[in-house]
Amino acid sequence: MNGKIALTTGASRGIATTLAEQGTICILVSRKKESLDQVVNTIQANGKNTVSIACYVGHIDQINVLFEEVRKKVRSTRYSYR
Repeated sequence: MNGKIALTTGASRGIATTLAEQGTICILVSRKKESLDQVVNTIQANGKNTVSIACYVGHIDQINVLFEEVRKKVRSTRYSYR
């Protein structure tokens, strides 16, 4: 998965840490910002790239905002995605 980008929902539970160890650039999504921050800190401490976005995917309005944020963050960090 080296160099691939993964948008991971429920990311405060730790699956993103495993993906990041394999070289995946992770976009972490969870309702719990504080838990996301802990996972981001762990991943970045290991020298890997990641960003986080707090979002409740059960609400369509938040999903729309989520994808706008993904577009901004992916562009601002100069990752390419398809």
